[in-house]
Amino acid sequence: MASTAITVRLIKDSTSESLGSQVIPYRDQNYQELKEQCLSQENLFNDPYFEAGASSLGLESAKSKEIQWKRPKEICPYPKFIHKGMNYTDIHQGALGDCWFLAAAASLAQHPQLMQRVVPAGQSFDLGDYAGIFHFQFWQYGKWVDVVVDDKLPVKNGKLAFVHSEGHDEFWPALLEKAYAKFNGSYGAIDGGFSNEAFVTFTGGIGECIPLEKSIASPDFFKIIKTAVARGSLIGTSTTSDEGEAHGLMKGHAYSVTGIYEVNYKGERKELLQLRNPWGKSEWTGRWSDESPLWLDLDPGLQKTLQVKKDDGEFWMEINDFVKYFDDLQICSLSPDSLFSDKTASWKVTAFHGRWISGYNAGGYDKKRENTFKNPQFHVRLREADEYDLKEQHPDPKCTLLVSLIQKDRRRGGKIHLPIGFQIYKIPTEYLELKHMSQRRKRLFSLHYVDGSDYMEEEVNTKRFELPPGDYLIVPSTYSPNEESEFILRVFTEKTHAFHEIDDEICADLKTLGMGTSVEIGEEVENIFLQFAGQDQEIGVVELKKILAVTLAREADSKPERFQPETCWQMIRLFDYSKNGRLSLEEFKTLWERLREWKAIFTEHDGDKSGTMDAYEMRLALATAGFHLNNQFCEIITNQYRNRGLCIDLNSFLSCLAHLTWIFRQCKTRDRDGTGIVTMAHKEWLELITAT
Repeated sequence: MASTAITVRLIKDSTSESLGSQVIPYRDQNYQELKEQCLSQENLFNDPYFEAGASSLGLESAKSKEIQWKRPKEICPYPKFIHKGMNYTDIHQGALGDCWFLAAAASLAQHPQLMQRVVPAGQSFDLGDYAGIFHFQFWQYGKWVDVVVDDKLPVKNGKLAFVHSEGHDEFWPALLEKAYAKFNGSYGAIDGGFSNEAFVTFTGGIGECIPLEKSIASPDFFKIIKTAVARGSLIGTSTTSDEGEAHGLMKGHAYSVTGIYEVNYKGERKELLQLRNPWGKSEWTGRWSDESPLWLDLDPGLQKTLQVKKDDGEFWMEINDFVKYFDDLQICSLSPDSLFSDKTASWKVTAFHGRWISGYNAGGYDKKRENTFKNPQFHVRLREADEYDLKEQHPDPKCTLLVSLIQKDRRRGGKIHLPIGFQIYKIPTEYLELKHMSQRRKRLFSLHYVDGSDYMEEEVNTKRFELPPGDYLIVPSTYSPNEESEFILRVFTEKTHAFHEIDDEICADLKTLGMGTSVEIGEEVENIFLQFAGQDQEIGVVELKKILAVTLAREADSKPERFQPETCWQMIRLFDYSKNGRLSLEEFKTLWERLREWKAIFTEHDGDKSGTMDAYEMRLALATAGFHLNNQFCEIITNQYRNRGLCIDLNSFLSCLAHLTWIFRQCKTRDRDGTGIVTMAHKEWLELITAT
């Protein structure tokens, strides 16, 4: 049976790169080149993009008062970049309120492979290698960024003003802090925050924040922590800022979770968490603290292993006390890009880079689902339940799904964060078989709502779900419609999953390409044609424009003066079968019938009868006309033909249809075996659809 449509199948270009494979120099500063240049000229590096001054401090005048900038060799006689390895006990907070960052760094220091990614090897103060320049790597939006700094550090009263190591002669913590401050704009920019933000920057993992209920911890809560520790996740926490100090805990302060242990205490199981204060001192003094008498009732060998009587900022506490005195648990689950150990082998991660565009795919949150179809849609298939549930033979095994939505570049662009979030629906197989948005729009109302996130004005919005195996639809959006931002949607699962954007098949009905015979158009229109045709009984661009003005002027809602020469030229190109740049009467008859059809479609989909359509109406109108476009193609076409008011008028609509007809006719010529399917690389397809 002959094909009734022409379909375009796209294949990936061979040059495409995977997520996380690139390392790019921040502000185009290449570490190796700058270092070699300084060594050859026997100069110490001075960073022009983060100068030793008030702008780099970015703090209130009171905090920056008396601050001097000195290199490590001006602070101590024999500085070391790393002394006896990087350890979390090296990190001691200074006068800057970045305990959240330091708590994250302390957690990172427990994992050497992760730390080596952030703090590249081969850096030192050794003679012949030292040039006053150091570098660190941070993850940002799917890429690793290499940040260089000079080693001028803030000093007060002869000592480092901010983070310092225990021995005062080791400088990797202070230089790491400086690189992070530069990455965020200033030291002041990191004066307050959440550990998860730093976790993600350090690893490229997915960060989630679990609020703590002020009650006895549930078994599921301890399971989450235990699983996170087993997988090598980074874990942080913070105390409430509303209450004063309690049993040695500081209010509004970040801590890192460094361990977990279950002990048998008088025949009862006790779940203990090990935490660390980034100050390197000031510890919890309640149950299971360093001096707690509860240790005496444990096995002596276990007591000796766990109990350390030292004011080093590290301590144990029972999980129910932890839930009572802390506000949240921040977990960063590591991706394969983290270059970690086999502990992360079970986590599978995929990501999609996209953007919300006003008037195109920024429908906003809509509880009634009437505008849900206007937002990007993603399908995730959870294939198999988690290993823990299978091992425990849980009667209703679930899959852990972490969904993280990131809005890009708003802080650095001086823009406030938009409220962003996402909704999750259970979808049947039939929904996935629908090839066009116009079909899915109708089915959205009947989909079963599973869960979703709150809409938060933060850079990252992450939530954990426990779902049965199956197919789910994730719809990310801004809260309000027509808000614009770039975004990344990432999903993590323990077992293998499928994840992709739900997109339309690119195709066109052969009938709409106008390859058939001419039709009757009526004596009146034929007379008009003959009136404007020359002696050769043919018309060109000028004559066609006049004919459209006369014939379509009779219809009250048309505005023929808007028909531009470019539109008329496109139409002539389509139906000029003799290839002489003009239309005969028979060729004009075919064009005229097509114009009447397209005009009727425009009127049908101009819902408010304003004489224009928005991008959503246009996409439905194109489908009615027989053209089905994928999201990328639709975005390109929409941007090309809509006006400054983000609308499409009749002239633009007809011009667009003429352009699409030409594109798919070119595709038809490539269908040499008559299957109706044409395969192209992305680059080749983009060249075709952007050609004039």
